Amino acid sequence: MPVKKYPLLLVLIPFISGILFGKGFPSSSFYIYITATVISALFLLLSLYLGGRKLSLLIVVISISFLSGFTVWRIHAERDLKMQDEVIEFDRMPAVVRGIIVSIPQRTQNGVEFEIEPEKILIGEKLHSFPGHLLVSLKAPYETDEMPRYGELIQASGTLHVPGSYRNFEGFDYGEYMREKDISLILSVKSHLFFKVIEEGRGAQILSFIYAMRERAIDTLNREIVFPLAPLGAGIIFGERSTIPDEIENYFKLSGTYHLFAISGFNIGIMSLACFAFFRGLGLSRKTAAIPAAVVVVIYSLMSGMGDSVKRAMIMALTYFAAIILERERDVLNSLFVSLLIILVLYPSSIDDAGFLLTFAASFFLITCTPFIYEKLAFIPGVYLRGLISASIAAQIGVIPVLACFFNYISLMSVFANIVAVPIASAAFIWGIVSLIVSQIITSSASFFCGVEEVILYILFECVNFFSTLPLSYLRIISPGYPEVVLYYLITAYIFLIPAKNRKTYIPHIAALLLISLFTARAEGFLRPPECLTVTVLDVGEGEAIVLQGAGGKIFLIDTGGTYDNKFDIGESVVVPYLLKSGISSIDGVIITHPHPDHMYGLASIAKSFNVGCVYISKCFSPENNSVYRYVNQELSKKGIEIKQVVAGDKILIDDTVEVLAEYPAETDCNEAFGNINNLSLLLKVSFGGKAMLFTGDIEEPAIEKILERGIDVKCDVLKIPHHGGRTSASKKLIERTGAGIAVVSAGKGNNFGHPSKEVLNNLQESNIKLYRTDIDGAVKIMLRKDGIEVKKAVEGR
Repeated sequence: MPVKKYPLLLVLIPFISGILFGKGFPSSSFYIYITATVISALFLLLSLYLGGRKLSLLIVVISISFLSGFTVWRIHAERDLKMQDEVIEFDRMPAVVRGIIVSIPQRTQNGVEFEIEPEKILIGEKLHSFPGHLLVSLKAPYETDEMPRYGELIQASGTLHVPGSYRNFEGFDYGEYMREKDISLILSVKSHLFFKVIEEGRGAQILSFIYAMRERAIDTLNREIVFPLAPLGAGIIFGERSTIPDEIENYFKLSGTYHLFAISGFNIGIMSLACFAFFRGLGLSRKTAAIPAAVVVVIYSLMSGMGDSVKRAMIMALTYFAAIILERERDVLNSLFVSLLIILVLYPSSIDDAGFLLTFAASFFLITCTPFIYEKLAFIPGVYLRGLISASIAAQIGVIPVLACFFNYISLMSVFANIVAVPIASAAFIWGIVSLIVSQIITSSASFFCGVEEVILYILFECVNFFSTLPLSYLRIISPGYPEVVLYYLITAYIFLIPAKNRKTYIPHIAALLLISLFTARAEGFLRPPECLTVTVLDVGEGEAIVLQGAGGKIFLIDTGGTYDNKFDIGESVVVPYLLKSGISSIDGVIITHPHPDHMYGLASIAKSFNVGCVYISKCFSPENNSVYRYVNQELSKKGIEIKQVVAGDKILIDDTVEVLAEYPAETDCNEAFGNINNLSLLLKVSFGGKAMLFTGDIEEPAIEKILERGIDVKCDVLKIPHHGGRTSASKKLIERTGAGIAVVSAGKGNNFGHPSKEVLNNLQESNIKLYRTDIDGAVKIMLRKDGIEVKKAVEGR
């Protein structure tokens, strides 16, 4: 890609490098700034040494761009950290909040959510102010005409929460995502009885008008089109996904067509082209037609809620219209690069946002690869059909690594599904817009126009449903490493971007880059820490899931997390993504300490997603006497996974160097009546290289007393605190008997049980034991080596 043709790359590439450099050094230390400045100064010195005005200017531009990218990221990071620090003390505090609704309220399963700009926040008897907006989560069933509306001044009483999620290594940071949207706190309101509208019409009049049009349009769809096709239409036209049934959403995900619901390049692109063509059809010049087309795109973006993907797509569209107005539209790639730079200046955290990368990758490959593919598909009749197939293939080639890295799946059917679905969805989008406009003008025509829209939506639904059921429609894969991604894009660049006549010239360059990538991949093995047992206590909320990775690569789990009602699938949403992003493709064994929901429910989804060698569980339990065990056992039976019963004295060998010894309960304990099954949890000692870690499940005082009375060897270096640090497991005798120097407790952030209890915290402090907590530190990674123990936290510096 010649720099002379795309001079903005001289700014864009070093700017992105500066952002990545800033991300690589999360510390706000002054020395990081010095390092960045020194790197830039070295570039300048190099230009002076080599001489030449053009070269000097070039290196000055590169240096300034690099430093600018770094500075933009640091400003963003400092703001993010400041926002966290200012609100952390108010987490889980009751509050009365008054403010103006500044977003389109969105329906949820239990009610409605919307952003407010707070005017007053009363906590106790003191008024406070916070940076950014508040997200109000109101649990109440609302009909359309009762929904809170943009611009209303409201007052609500509830509990404040700092936005957060399950903080695991390489995991999605929901808190950072919300802060990027300028939301510092969430107010949970339990009922509409604690919510009231004080005044209407406090928002911008133009936005109130636009949002009212949106409401009327969605009402028309719901009135004239049958369920669930009406929500499907609202999703495609406005990105309104809150009322789409989960089953239908799943069809679109499995077929690789879920992007049709995300108001992004697809919708904005169609709207831009349609509007531009319409105004050109009225006889306006290209420059003149671009102006009203841009205005319509902005209005539509506002009607769609102006989410992150909408903003990005809108900026890209407006950049292209600006290029037309300035008569600089001859190369679409330059417009793409300009919009990319603007987005990164405004939203630097987009650099690792899946939506941003998907949009850019799809757009870049559509522009660069479609002509090549179109030429190779000359045998396909029809210009439109060949162009559609070429564009679909090009976009899929571009986004495969992004889907693999962020979502751990690829769909071999998605190319074919999109070839069929995109034209139908485009028709549904365009006809839907026309239908809604005409229906507002001539109300009697609504039935006819929306009836046609219903037929189009039905055809789309049936096509997507068909593709979602085909083999290979959805393949789960582990996250590729950076070397694999670089190799992939190098190969695609060589095939699609370099003309055939010039490929021989570039062979040495491509070969060198391939060798570097391969060496990097190989070096990862050499740079790994010395032989060790890695134990990762995951952040799964108020539950437990632990990953053991032996020195030889064997993978075992101790418990798998879960929730008591199983409405939110911890296994599917937290544990499985962590394992895939960690490069784990199969599991050698799973040990369940006891069949409580928060320890076992996650196993069902894990068994669906991975080949599991064997499941170990105490002999005290069976599917017949435990409903959780019975539920999970159904999935294990489908997969033919072996279940082995364990009692005290049994040993499980992870590999030649790692041994798991079951120390409790004995088979005779199974016949005793305990108040709850926590006291029949497996007590496991995992040993490696002279170091040991003790896993205690949820044992409470009765079981602990038995263990100590029997003189069971509980000596260890690292202790997993029993029962999430609950008061009933706060045995000082057990803590002292272990002689551990490190302890870890798995507890949910802001849990309702007060875990870990003050008694446990005091006992650990008195014993001078270093404590790590998943509710504060996120996931905790413990590396047991022959020469010592190393601990890492997912939330460093907090």
